Amino acid sequence: MVKESGIRENSEPSVKKRKKEDMLTSKISVAGTSSDANLYKKVIDYEEAEAVLRDAEEDFELYRNICEEFRSAVAEIAALKLKVTVDQISEKKTQAALLFVTLKKLNRLEKFRTKHLRDGLHKVKQQVDSQHLHLQNLLYEVLHLKKEVTKCLQFKSKDEEIDLVPVEEFYKEAPEKITRPEVTKFDSHQLKLARLEWELNQRKRLAAQCHELQAEKETVATAIQKKKTHIDDLAPMLKDILAVTKPVQENLGLCSAPRHKLHQMAYLLPHPLYFLYVQADAHREACDKNISVTVMGDEEEAQRLHRTVSDDLSQDDSDSDNQEEIGKRHHRKKSRTDRHEERKKQLLMKHPLSVNITITLKSGDSIYLTFWYLINLHIVSIKVKVTLVEAQSSICGSQLISGEHILADLFPDDKGLESPNVANHYQLKQVGIDGYNSSQLGLAYIWAQRICGLEFITADKDCKVEPKSTISQACLPGILNAIKMRLGSRIQLYKQVQALEGGTLLSCPPAIQNSFPTKINCSVTQWQSIVHSDFVSLPFSAHLLSVVCLSDSDIFYKTLILRGSAQMHAVCALKCDFPDSPPLFALQLHWSGQLLNATNSESVRDMEREVNVYCKQLCSTPKLAPWLLTIQLLQVMTCFDIFLESSGSAEFPREKIFLRPVRRRNRALPYKYMQVGGGIFVQH
Repeated sequence: MVKESGIRENSEPSVKKRKKEDMLTSKISVAGTSSDANLYKKVIDYEEAEAVLRDAEEDFELYRNICEEFRSAVAEIAALKLKVTVDQISEKKTQAALLFVTLKKLNRLEKFRTKHLRDGLHKVKQQVDSQHLHLQNLLYEVLHLKKEVTKCLQFKSKDEEIDLVPVEEFYKEAPEKITRPEVTKFDSHQLKLARLEWELNQRKRLAAQCHELQAEKETVATAIQKKKTHIDDLAPMLKDILAVTKPVQENLGLCSAPRHKLHQMAYLLPHPLYFLYVQADAHREACDKNISVTVMGDEEEAQRLHRTVSDDLSQDDSDSDNQEEIGKRHHRKKSRTDRHEERKKQLLMKHPLSVNITITLKSGDSIYLTFWYLINLHIVSIKVKVTLVEAQSSICGSQLISGEHILADLFPDDKGLESPNVANHYQLKQVGIDGYNSSQLGLAYIWAQRICGLEFITADKDCKVEPKSTISQACLPGILNAIKMRLGSRIQLYKQVQALEGGTLLSCPPAIQNSFPTKINCSVTQWQSIVHSDFVSLPFSAHLLSVVCLSDSDIFYKTLILRGSAQMHAVCALKCDFPDSPPLFALQLHWSGQLLNATNSESVRDMEREVNVYCKQLCSTPKLAPWLLTIQLLQVMTCFDIFLESSGSAEFPREKIFLRPVRRRNRALPYKYMQVGGGIFVQH
């Protein structure tokens, strides 16, 4: 009963509100259906305004109270149904329905309040976005203004590129009406304007002076041309005078016909060969009478070429023009193949004249050098031939004195197989040639270019290098001396190889003979030449390839040394610059069923070290250097004897004197020979 009275008390306001709503509904129904829409809108507006004005916390508290009352009412209805009191149940249903209507209104008010808050939030967001966009625009304007300021600060006027005279010089040389020191010393802008005005006046003065000098230059050039024409007119007259006076000169003995003829041909030489002829002939007259210099070739062809052919024949335009002129002359058009072959032939064309230098040694052996000039490649090529007084053929030694090999590496990295002119690579590519062919065109040594006055190291981008007589004059004596030394050492080496091919050793100079024992028991039974691939394929020569760089241009030999049942196979590698680079030996021994070499025997390694390293010390003078190959072979044979005699084998009794057969932990053998008493061998 207490709960029921409480519900009634709490439900009284709701009942009153319900009555008011019923009255409002009755009034609305009376008003008619025409004003239903306006009334509904007014109600909605009223509730929206009420949702804004009312406090949300109070509505929430009211919501909680009504929910509690609604639960109580439902519980009471459920209890009354058990007691079967219909009147009380109807009253409680009415109260619960009024509470439910109140909840629906509170729900509508909450929806209106939420919509109002969402609209307010959206409006605030729009204001924030607008303010942020405005801020970004302002920042962009600030950045743009900074860039403009930077551009203004970095602006460079054209006057800054002008190299003006220093300020001190300006005040010193310029007139006062331009300097105006009372203004310019206190105003940098006025100073700049004054200096620019002075620069303009100076340039006008220099331009006028340049025009005057140009006019004077043209006047001098005209005078020179007149004098040159006059001299050209005098040349035929002088030739006629010389022809008329020739009998008188011959009767008086005033002329040497062959030499005079040679000098006349020299004037038709291209500049590089002319410098070579002049310098070589002067060197012959002053220093070395064993050198002869001649000019060989077709004089008439040289004269025709001197008149008609220019140095620009290698250019494509001139080539095409010449092709068209020749085609018009013969009234026929050449095929593309014919034009290509003619361009190739023209690019590889040599000058009709050549310079021949013959260098003769005291023994009578000589080397014959022929220098050609390739007109369109702008380089000098050379062909070499060696003539021996005692012409005995040797299969193994033929490569030593061959023209393609004897002067290779006369100076470091100069084999003559490639053109020293870098532009030739592209010129040859244009006509379909892969590279410079030394066998066809001759050897293009760098030293050959230098004694002709050509220096390609300092060349510009142009493929043609102007020769200089100073280069030829500075290089020719040293190069001729180097050729002489190379020829002498190669001939001496040729004789040694020729003797080895016959199974003998040449007798060394007395200064060397004392460095070896008087009796050597082993002998050379075989000597033959091999190629680079054979040398590389040998298993006991591989360790040399990792130490020394060997190439196909080097010379390789193989020899067999015997003593009793023991055999020694040795291979020798000769560099092109022998004797500056000593020959290298690789050894392998066959003895007592063993195969010993540097990879498995310390004694063989010591033997190779003795031959390849220590033998160089015996050739301390240039006269002994060409004997280095024979000296090394003698050392190989001596070490072979020591190896066999120190082994303790009954087949090889000890004939040489040594104190200890082996020494130290590595059991080193006494390979070193000392001239003490009758000679003794010791360890290093």
